Amino acid sequence: KSYQEHKAYRDKLIELSKPEPKPVLESISVELKEGVKYFKNDLADPKAEDFKVIANYTLEGEPYSEEIEPGKFSISTNTDFYSVGGEVKVTYKNKSSVLNVELIPVKLESIIVSQNPYKVRYQTGTTFDAEGMVITATYNDGSKKVIPADKYVVDGKQLALADKEVIISYTEGGETKTTAVSVSVSDILND
Repeated sequence: KSYQEHKAYRDKLIELSKPEPKPVLESISVELKEGVKYFKNDLADPKAEDFKVIANYTLEGEPYSEEIEPGKFSISTNTDFYSVGGEVKVTYKNKSSVLNVELIPVKLESIIVSQNPYKVRYQTGTTFDAEGMVITATYNDGSKKVIPADKYVVDGKQLALADKEVIISYTEGGETKTTAVSVSVSDILND
C-alpha cells in the first residue's frame, strides 16, 4: 500500500513540475481601425490607438489569435508621412508587419451661411445684397474656412414676389456646392 501511495504522490509531483506549454508568436497583422482616416492636409499623425493589431499564435500545434492593446506594440513611419503617407511599421515582441497608408485628398463637402447678410427684406425688382454675409466651407477632413466674398457666386437676378431664397454657390477643386439665404420680397417695402 505504501508503494502505491508513494508512486501516486511522485507521479503527481512530476506532473506538476512539467512546464506549462507556452504559446509561440508566429506573426502579427495590422489594419486601420474602422473610421480612422488620414488626409492630405499635412496633419497626418498615426497613433497606436488608430490601429488594430492581431497577434497570431500556436499553442501545442493549435493556432489562435488575439488583439494586442495599444501601448504593447510600437509604430514607426517615414519622416514625411504627415504629407505623403506611406508605410506604417508595427512591431510587437520580435514580429513586425507593414501597412501601406494612402492619404485621402481634402475635398469640399458643403457650404453654409454662417452669418446672414444685413439686408433680408427686398422690394420686387431689386437684387440681392450680400453685404455682411459670411459663407463657411466644410471639408471632408472636418476643417472649415470662411470663403472670401469675391470667391462665391450669388444668384444676381431681380427678385420677384415668389422668391423665398437666393442661391449661393462656391466651386473649389472641381467641386461645386450651394446653399440658400432666406429673403422676404414684397411689392411695397417699408424701410
